[in-house]
Amino acid sequence: MIESMCLHLSEKESLQYLKDRGFIVSRAELYRLKNEVKESTNECPNLIASKEFFTQHMERIDTLRVILKEMWVNYHIENNRY
Repeated sequence: MIESMCLHLSEKESLQYLKDRGFIVSRAELYRLKNEVKESTNECPNLIASKEFFTQHMERIDTLRVILKEMWVNYHIENNRY
């Protein structure tokens, strides 16, 4: 289904394309499937953004922890702490 949409096939071409690949669908089902694909593509960026945001947030926290630890190690090594 996604392939026929990416290829910008007409209704008739899409039905034939799917039929050639062993998927026999009605005209109504073709449009239902197209709508499902379109709806899922609208949800996809939100899902990616929410997961990516969380991942990056956790990476930044881990980085700050490493920086703070290294800072204190260097502080205690330093002879003149000012």
